[in-house]
Amino acid sequence: MFRFYCFWLIFIFANSTYFLSFFVNRSIILPSSINQERVLHSFIINSMNGKNLALLLAILGAATVLFNQQTATKVSEFQAYKQKFGIEFASEFENAYREKIFLENLAKINTHNSNEYRTYDQGVNQFSHLTQ
Repeated sequence: MFRFYCFWLIFIFANSTYFLSFFVNRSIILPSSINQERVLHSFIINSMNGKNLALLLAILGAATVLFNQQTATKVSEFQAYKQKFGIEFASEFENAYREKIFLENLAKINTHNSNEYRTYDQGVNQFSHLTQ
């Protein structure tokens, strides 16, 4: 989902002048037989100058690095969890499925524990990779 939002943010940033001219002129209406996505893509590539392209690549690079750091930390938490409780899964599919469940449960635990009016604490245990 994060990559989807990054794509649209970059798309809108790179084409702000295109969108303004489109809504002002309303002269860009393509017949259904023309691949509009291909025309729009070629317009994006041709309309960007060097500064916009450099800025776009810098923003994209920074977002990618931040996203990968965040993902790596959560994956390592799951690896540490599996090592601590001696858990192994039969397939890579099962591992990915249980990792997803573990991360959802971890988010619930962190949300609960961040409530200052809670009456008890939740924590990770040997069942944290299972559904409720």
